This record gives sequence, C-alpha cells and structure tokens, in this order.
Amino acid sequence: MVASLLLGACGKGPADQSPGEGSERVVARVGTKILYPRDLAGLLPANVSKTDSADLSRRYTEAWVKKELMLNEARNKAQLDESEIEKKVEDYRYSLTLYEFERQYLREKLDTLLPKPVLEQYYRDNITTFVLKQTIVQAFFVKMAKTNAQLGRAKILFNAADGKSKKELALLCARFAEQYHLDDSTWVDFEKLVSGTPWMDLSDKSQFVRQTTRVETTDPDFTYLLRIRQARTAGQTAPLDFAEDQIRSMVLNQRKVQLVKELEKNVYERAKTNREFQIY
Repeated sequence: MVASLLLGACGKGPADQSPGEGSERVVARVGTKILYPRDLAGLLPANVSKTDSADLSRRYTEAWVKKELMLNEARNKAQLDESEIEKKVEDYRYSLTLYEFERQYLREKLDTLLPKPVLEQYYRDNITTFVLKQTIVQAFFVKMAKTNAQLGRAKILFNAADGKSKKELALLCARFAEQYHLDDSTWVDFEKLVSGTPWMDLSDKSQFVRQTTRVETTDPDFTYLLRIRQARTAGQTAPLDFAEDQIRSMVLNQRKVQLVKELEKNVYERAKTNREFQIY
C-alpha cells in the first residue's frame, strides 16, 4: 500500500536519462530507464527513522521496477495503437486541465451562503423530491444496565417533562447510561437509534412508531426507555430539518452548474468578439 501511495506521489516517475549521466549512484535500472536517489527525494515522511526510510525506499524501488517491467512487457507484446493512446492521453489532459480551472473558478465565485428562506423555498418548490425511504423519529432514548443503582432515578427523570429534569437526566446518563439520545428536537433514523435493542426485532416498525409515545422494555442485561415525540415513516415527506443537508447539496450543485454555464458563455462571447476563432 505504501509503495502504491509513493508511486502515485511520484507522478510520471524518473525521466529517461543516460546511464552515464554524472557520477550519481544508480538505485535501479530497467532497460534504459534509471532510478536515481534524487527520484526518491521528497517521497519519505519527515522525521522518519533510518530503518523505516530504508524500508520505504526499498518498497518504492520494487514498485517502480514492477511498473517499468510491465510497461516494457506491454510495449513488446500488446498490439497497441499509439495514436489512440496519445488521443486518450490528450483527452485526459484536457479533462484534467478543465476540471482544475473550473474548480479554482468555483472556489472564487461560488456563493455558499444559504439562508434559511432559500432552503425553505427550494423545499417547497421540490417537495415531491423529499420522500422518506426510512422511518425517522424525534425521540428520547436511554439504555442502562438493569443492575445500575441509578436506573430508578433515570426512569423518574425520563418520564418528567420539565427542563430541570432533562438536565439532571443528561448528567446522569453521561455517567451511568450505556447509550442515550436526549435531543427530541432533531430527526433521527429509528433503526439506527434502536440498533441492538429488542425493538429491532419488531415486524412492523412503522406501526410501532405511529402508535407509541412512551415505552419500556428489557433484555437479560439492560433496560431500554423510549419516548417518541413525532414520527414519519417511509413514503411520507421528509421534514425540512431532516432534508436540510440534502437541500444544501442540491442548491450548491445547481449554483455550480449555472456558474460553469455562464463561464463557458462568457469565454465564447469574448472570443467571438475578439475574433479568436473561425468556424468554416
């Protein structure tokens, strides 16, 4: 793996050089290709030990030799269309150059500020896009060992509704609970929330979350407390808060596409005005 990473970091690798160039020590040779110590410079991490440095250098050298041998084998035995290869290389260079240019342009021009009204408007305009594929809930959840002396107190606080009780429960769970979720203002995936609990074995989780507000269950080792404030099931529309990250990504992608289209148009129109091209 390290050798592959180093090989990638080296880019094209050492260029064709004359075997008699200078008096520099040769690290490896494959045909007319030579690997010099300077070709390894900058590939090794800073402050690496001599032992690790030697090992990494050896592994890179072996990877370089294998790569050159395979290239020689391909040139000698494969039926290669050099013009087609050059065309592909040129296409790749074009794509990479354009990608880097657009990436830098977007970094300078893209407005990443997305106020709440922008997200809300996009949500309303594309409401049918945001259909849930899973059951989500706003809920409290606590998992605590049955033998824990604080379990009784945790149940009392869990069933209370005032803010003071919530704060005390949070402190108690931080010290004694195996697992807990005490933010019922955010939407979470129900299956992820109750993973590893007896509720994972329910045959109809959608019906369960629709009919349940407060429930307790146990297994041989733990007690599980669940209070569901709201629930939405697969096929229903996702709430804005739950879809917000998806919306941000979609809006930003639209802006990127629009900016690139405008860039292409501006470059074309400027070149047309300056008579930088001709179409026959």
